[in-house]
Amino acid sequence: MVPAEVCGNVVEIFSGIQGEGTHVGRRHIFLRLAGCDFDCDYCDQPEARNVPREALIEINPGRRNFVALPNPLSAQVAARAVLMLHYPPGLHEALAVTGGEPLMQPKFLAAVLTALRPHGIKVLLETNGTRPEALRALRHLIDIVSMDFKLRSATGRRMPVTAHRRFLRVAARHGAEVYVKAVVSSATTAREVEAAARTILRVRKPVPLVLQPVTCSGRRSPKPPTAERLLELQAAAARILPDVRVIPQTHKMIGQR
Repeated sequence: MVPAEVCGNVVEIFSGIQGEGTHVGRRHIFLRLAGCDFDCDYCDQPEARNVPREALIEINPGRRNFVALPNPLSAQVAARAVLMLHYPPGLHEALAVTGGEPLMQPKFLAAVLTALRPHGIKVLLETNGTRPEALRALRHLIDIVSMDFKLRSATGRRMPVTAHRRFLRVAARHGAEVYVKAVVSSATTAREVEAAARTILRVRKPVPLVLQPVTCSGRRSPKPPTAERLLELQAAAARILPDVRVIPQTHKMIGQR
């Protein structure tokens, strides 16, 4: 039983197709939490930076029939909303916890995932990779870590190198599947990508690197790289790492959130 007083702020819970990373194309339940400590120029979910008055909860998977519940939600209510989309099982590969930055609400996330664990739901955490202690506390509840590398050429902000290194060490040690995703723009250099690749190499565990061309999402968004630049960036990283992939945001291609 999850204590009713454990509450958190949620943007939406829905069923959809994973559009990013190494699990692209698979069906996931998405739990999008509110709040973010970054202000990336390319952000494609700016509404998740702040807490909405209401959380949107899908009733039937893929039908987009939402009900609105006032924030904050109790962990019990959030867990029940996920289970409502999960049963009967078989349709979804995992629960994708995303944001915003989910690790800004570690107690709420722990309560929700603890309630879901007996139901055998695999959990994929999408994170900006800057909160290693929060990840350490939740490591027994997470099966897949999708960690962002925040390259300055895409975010417009200095890359948090030290936090990324510490986070990646924690992620690689606790036994979960791990991959790193770096959004790249027309301004991204081979030197930036090589630095990220060397950081990944230090963990001494096979960790794929996904280069994700930026999707223009607003006035501040940087321009995407050309095909030639993508090949150059992939080649630079591949000189260091054995598994480097270029995967765009495929959910944007089909008009899905």
